[in-house]
Amino acid sequence: MTQVSSGRTLKRSKAPAILLLVTTFIAVGLIYSYMGSGASLAGDNIWTWTGLAGIIENVYCHPTYPSIIYAVDEDDQALYRTMDAGQSWSKVSAPDWSTIQDVAIAQNAPKVVYVTASQLYRSTDDGSTWQALQLPAESVTGLAVSPADWREVFVMDKSYASSNVYKSTDGGVSWVSWSTDLPPELFFQADPGPALTIAPSAPHIMIAKPANTSDRSLYKSVDGGRTWSELPGPYHVVQLVVFDPTNSDVIYLGAHFTPGGWKSVDGGATWFPLAGGLQPNLRKLVIDPDNTQVLHTANDTAGVLESLDGGASWTQLNAGIQGLSVESIAIGSRNPLVLYAGLPGAGVWQLTRTTVQNYGISVNNGALFTNVTAVTLTLTAPPGTTEMMISNDGGFSGAQWEPFAAQKPWVLTSYGETVLTGVVYARFKTAGTVSALYTDDIVLDTTAPTGSVTVSEPASGLSASSPGGEVTNSASSVFTPTATLYLPAVSDNLRPGFRRAHLTLTADDDLSGVGEMIIGTDPTFASAVWQPFEAEVSWWLVEGADPGAYVKFRDRAGNESVTYSD
Repeated sequence: MTQVSSGRTLKRSKAPAILLLVTTFIAVGLIYSYMGSGASLAGDNIWTWTGLAGIIENVYCHPTYPSIIYAVDEDDQALYRTMDAGQSWSKVSAPDWSTIQDVAIAQNAPKVVYVTASQLYRSTDDGSTWQALQLPAESVTGLAVSPADWREVFVMDKSYASSNVYKSTDGGVSWVSWSTDLPPELFFQADPGPALTIAPSAPHIMIAKPANTSDRSLYKSVDGGRTWSELPGPYHVVQLVVFDPTNSDVIYLGAHFTPGGWKSVDGGATWFPLAGGLQPNLRKLVIDPDNTQVLHTANDTAGVLESLDGGASWTQLNAGIQGLSVESIAIGSRNPLVLYAGLPGAGVWQLTRTTVQNYGISVNNGALFTNVTAVTLTLTAPPGTTEMMISNDGGFSGAQWEPFAAQKPWVLTSYGETVLTGVVYARFKTAGTVSALYTDDIVLDTTAPTGSVTVSEPASGLSASSPGGEVTNSASSVFTPTATLYLPAVSDNLRPGFRRAHLTLTADDDLSGVGEMIIGTDPTFASAVWQPFEAEVSWWLVEGADPGAYVKFRDRAGNESVTYSD
């Protein structure tokens, strides 16, 4: 593995003993590089240095492109990035950044990254350039991005006087006070884990974690952060909240004291302690999306711990970094599984886990939402798997073993329009051995969104139509125009038979959220196309038409509204 220096060196002000230890381990990493082990073999079941030194506080791997990794250096408050899985690193932070608080990578938009420092920064090109945006309060925490839409961003006011949740639907350009029913005296802040966590498989489910105070309560929302309810204990001061990436009912907590963690399989209604070698004071916990029984934790005293049975038992995974503190851990590429660890004083290290097998189930290829109960299951299991058992019931009542297949049509259990469970359960039989339980959930939304449209005089700040007929709200455009209205290709200043107007649109959805809209000059929507929802657009009315604009909305599950007009 070729090591390319980032230009970062350890400060001589650090303790000499630590510097010596770090230098030793860096030398070990360079020896592995010199031996020409190759990128695909580097760090096979042993940690090796990636070439980035520094006081690494957090490591973030891109959820879609695992070769893209970000690392926060606590010493110089800088963000570093590798585009080649740790072969080389570059500094990508803005020059006027103060203390880096949170970093969030958009799950559904590969190039979008958010950072909260002195204010909110957003990048739309993998961190190469940054746009400074205004935060809704003087001091915020809990930066979180919806896995359904990169434009939906949440932060929390972390002052003692307020615990408001703020939401942006335009990528941080503007904000609304979204929820005020969290107790203000709890003082929410990210120390050391996020203060606000969104379930990756169900974006309407969130958990807010107070700071490490004597109040040990957690708060949960099941309506996208509008309202909150207190979760029951028992647990100690909570440092981490982690949702299973495929099942929002499975939640892990990292605790400051023994026991080091807790687990719930019913959405937080009940909890049981994680023992079997798990140490307290966890800094990070990650779950392998390709085998959710495989967990890894970062610990400032125990290093890296691994569980292959959903947290029931733990073993140390410290070959190459034995005795070093680990501040953060992240999952990079999978199959084989590659881990990255941030070490305070020793930089970023990498390990390829070649002995972990992949088991899993996916509903509709990992889709977040559906508006029908008929779905398709994708099953994954290692060679030698001969049978599988599938059920909508975690107890597998009435389920039978059947030959293993990579895909299977399935129907979610429902009663009328109400889904009883959005979770599908699977077990596998490999070489005669029955696997652990694997699940995937999907949100069933059968209710169409509602909305309105109002036509008025043009408003300042909305861009005019281009000669090609495209209208864009430039304030929130990132990749492509977010409100593209296809009209006759005539001059922007002169459109015979048309008159420019301003459309104000409102839309609401009970569960999956409004995703798209379609606007036309007639109720057939001839030549119109679906595009991301925008609250305000500039539009050309047909002269003499009454009404002049027709609009429909579609939620993220695919439900279409009735037609609205003005």
